[in-house]
Amino acid sequence: SKWRLGDSRTDECRAQERFPGIYTSGFTQKMSDKTAPGSQLRLEWVYGYRGHQCRNNLYYTATKEVVYFVAGVGVVFNTREHSQRFFLGHSDDIISLALHPEKVLVATRQV
Repeated sequence: SKWRLGDSRTDECRAQERFPGIYTSGFTQKMSDKTAPGSQLRLEWVYGYRGHQCRNNLYYTATKEVVYFVAGVGVVFNTREHSQRFFLGHSDDIISLALHPEKVLVATRQV
């Protein structure tokens, strides 16, 4: 199908004509609307480990969880449940981590 610029039909209608049965989005936001869409991100899993230029930065807690850091995120990994908890309070990369002798309290420092 052909269409001209300024055609009153929406982009969704045009896409349905060109790709019937494929385009099913309910997207109706006007192109002139410059506001950002509503969204929220949630950290699900951290991959990796920072071993470069750091040492003594991975410990076992009193509950046998592994505590370490990657970039600006402190990670507590539960090996039994294969789950992670995160500390997201830093605004830059974490460069050091210390564990209290009773293994229940962790301190971190950023760049």
